Amino acid sequence: MRVRFVVGAPEAELLAVSAALSDLGVLSQREGDELHLTSWLQHDDAVAIAAMPGVRDISGEDPNRITRRDAILRWLSGAALVMAVLTLAAANLPAVLGEPADALVTPSSVRPPWPLLPWYAVVDRAPAWFPVALVPMLAITLPFLWPVVGRRFAERRPGIHTLVGVVAIVVVVLLSAWEIVR
Repeated sequence: MRVRFVVGAPEAELLAVSAALSDLGVLSQREGDELHLTSWLQHDDAVAIAAMPGVRDISGEDPNRITRRDAILRWLSGAALVMAVLTLAAANLPAVLGEPADALVTPSSVRPPWPLLPWYAVVDRAPAWFPVALVPMLAITLPFLWPVVGRRFAERRPGIHTLVGVVAIVVVVLLSAWEIVR
């Protein structure tokens, strides 16, 4: 409920109405020239308050007034509606935006981080007969196996051992450069 006052009502009349409401056990909150009541008044009490000087009228809540609870419920229902529409759209519309991607060719607009440049070059430029999937496995296992396999080269022919290392480094650098130039 709310109690509206006459425009320009003296402060003493507003305080008198507020005191009368508190005597009835009704809490009120002042907002401009209105008092918003926390509970409803009985008919006789409402008539007595309406008859006090300075009171223009007593009425129920303003239907246009939006409370915090109403605002939160409206926002949540709007968010739920948006999520429902997006979920239905995602479930029913295809996710294709063009040509299907080729997993074996990296687009030039996508630049890999520099440590991966040689691997991207191998994947992009390898012939069809080359087992590209074995290159990463070989690159992972070779450093662990090289001390066993390369020991003979290192003991008998250190020049060949050094040459294999230099060739490996040159190949990686050339593959990186080849990928950067692309």
